Amino acid sequence: MEARNYFFKIERFTPQTMPFERLVEYYAELSKLVRAEALHLVDIKQSSHSSVLRVADGHHDDVARDFTAIVAGTAPKTQRRAAQAINYMLYEDETSATLSTTGGAEIIAFPGMSAPAVVRTKAQAEFMGELYQISGGSNKAHARVRIETAAYGVVFCRAPLTTAKALREFLFEDIKVSGCGVWTRSESDGWSISEFEIDNFHSVRRETLREAVREVRDLGIEWPLDAADNMRSLCEDRAR
Repeated sequence: MEARNYFFKIERFTPQTMPFERLVEYYAELSKLVRAEALHLVDIKQSSHSSVLRVADGHHDDVARDFTAIVAGTAPKTQRRAAQAINYMLYEDETSATLSTTGGAEIIAFPGMSAPAVVRTKAQAEFMGELYQISGGSNKAHARVRIETAAYGVVFCRAPLTTAKALREFLFEDIKVSGCGVWTRSESDGWSISEFEIDNFHSVRRETLREAVREVRDLGIEWPLDAADNMRSLCEDRAR
């Protein structure tokens, strides 16, 4: 069976203007987006930076299923994170990209900067999630940090190098961070954090309600039979 080709096209850049270090970062996320052994880089087109990716024989159906799951939002966590990372990198580079067939059919759109933001505001905030990546960047005073959250998906953060070094002890663990973030709201996706500067953090431990109740019971506290009445009286006394 003849191998099928796909275009990963980044707008605004050309082969002459795309920094190699940045291109490698895009390719690293592409290798997580689609199983790495299935794709081969076979050409780079002029005009906008367009990488021609060939699917290896025997992987056509697997790659098609990956694309369908990514678009539907049902792909595994690693692939969803990669899609979000590519879109955020495009946001940083003030551009957008598409993954399409050689015939021009769009498969995945990465809006990047072209995504319409209805509201954009900056505020102090804190949130919890799994710290899963720490990496360097062009700004040597800060490191890039990625945190997977239940409420906002992947949050892309910056942290001073001293903070990033301390965070290394908690890689792949749950943490709570505080700092200043830029919040955007679009008509389709609701609120999201587009930028976040970490000021402080501490580790957290997730537990179920059953585990929390068990811990309270293990404290050995002897609760009075009328505990609710006592608490109500205490609240009333403080309100006077």
